[in-house]
Amino acid sequence: MSLATRYDDPILETIARSIHTFFPRCLKCGQTIETFEETDVRILTNRVVHRRACPEQSSL
Repeated sequence: MSLATRYDDPILETIARSIHTFFPRCLKCGQTIETFEETDVRILTNRVVHRRACPEQSSL
């Protein structure tokens, strides 16, 4: 069974939340994603990115 068809499975949500806890930085921009709701977790690749576009990076 494809994981895509199990989008409302509470076990998969628990796994996704755990991945976000362990890897809170976006793999595209490197910034910390503060909340799980802002996160797009790809479970099979343990990939964490911003759900929408990455925020503008400020120059330090």
